[in-house]
Amino acid sequence: MRAQKLAPAVMLTIAAVLAGCGQNTITGDEAKAESTAVSPASVDESLLDAGDYVTSARGTFGTVGDEFLGRSVEGQRLAEYVVLPTEIDDELTVGAAMSTYVIKDGNSLGTLLTGSVPEIAQQHNMLTGFSTSRSTEDDSKSTVHAVLRFPDATVAQSAAQQMNHNLLTEDPFGLGLPKSNSISGLPGTLISSTEDDVAFSANAFTAFQDYVLYTWIKVNPVHKQWAADFLLDLTEAQKTLVAQFPATPAGEFANIQMDVDEVLRYAVPRTEGLQTSEQAIYGPRGWSHFAANPDGSLQRYQETGTTRIAVDATTVYLSDTPEGSKKLFQRFSATFADHGLEPASAPPGLDGEVMCWWKPRGFALTYCLIQDGQFLAAAQDADETTAHQLATAQYLIFTNAK
Repeated sequence: MRAQKLAPAVMLTIAAVLAGCGQNTITGDEAKAESTAVSPASVDESLLDAGDYVTSARGTFGTVGDEFLGRSVEGQRLAEYVVLPTEIDDELTVGAAMSTYVIKDGNSLGTLLTGSVPEIAQQHNMLTGFSTSRSTEDDSKSTVHAVLRFPDATVAQSAAQQMNHNLLTEDPFGLGLPKSNSISGLPGTLISSTEDDVAFSANAFTAFQDYVLYTWIKVNPVHKQWAADFLLDLTEAQKTLVAQFPATPAGEFANIQMDVDEVLRYAVPRTEGLQTSEQAIYGPRGWSHFAANPDGSLQRYQETGTTRIAVDATTVYLSDTPEGSKKLFQRFSATFADHGLEPASAPPGLDGEVMCWWKPRGFALTYCLIQDGQFLAAAQDADETTAHQLATAQYLIFTNAK
């Protein structure tokens, strides 16, 4: 397994930039943001341009209605019970693109594991999973961590054994076979590892209840003890967290309620390029896996009472109270300067209703925030007109729902 670092274009998403840092007090920038947020609005309806985007909330989603699609929704739910690598070591700050995602079935494991492992997972009827990845700034430590769900504990145990055996006996790239390894304190964890003068890497499989906990670690050889300590702490923390997951019974994924708190219906729908991590509803921890600063992101959501994040063409955050939503707006606004963003014009006709920023250097992006009651929505695009149209559509969805 090799984690792919996020390219700048990917890192500068609303998920990453809005994460910011978890501050406990309101800074001067946040106070300024608060005063800006409540400035008098001036809406000129004749100037509103939402392009071809939907401007009314969708109807209630109801149940998923499809067993295979339900696997993706279950994987999104599972993300809330997957440990953030930064919770174990706060130096693991650099996100990875390809290896942070919902794993909808065994075949989808090909992004993480090569050889016959995806086939083995499919043969064991892997139900769903979620993977997260981080590395240090100097790339001296990297990890990918995934929770994979199987029909029952017996199947999970068999899958873990066969996947580990495959890594020990199959060499698809001719790089040499790894050695079997072990760590004191994790007697039930199956480990294979390789080492040379440049790097030590390990793959670990731990069967726990109906799950296989998979972790890949790659470090400079001087950090081998760190790797062992990290794997031990991560595995124990993951067992505790995933044991709390209210899993949907196998065979009932089609009956999962798609939008329990009715947040996704207020997001602007995406018209193309839908992925398993999109058109989704995440909890605070689940969405923090995609953030530039996961710990700060999770702290921010907890402090503002933000309980649901719906991801579509726009991202909509639900807080327990309007005050919490306003506070979230203030926290988001205060982080933009740290990322090189500057205030920008609002969409035509929406001065005071929509606040926008843009990044003038590097990969140019325009970001807009729309706060309404318990909701805060974010719209972004590299093209300013498109970002403005998304923000206008989002404003109209909120307005037309009243």
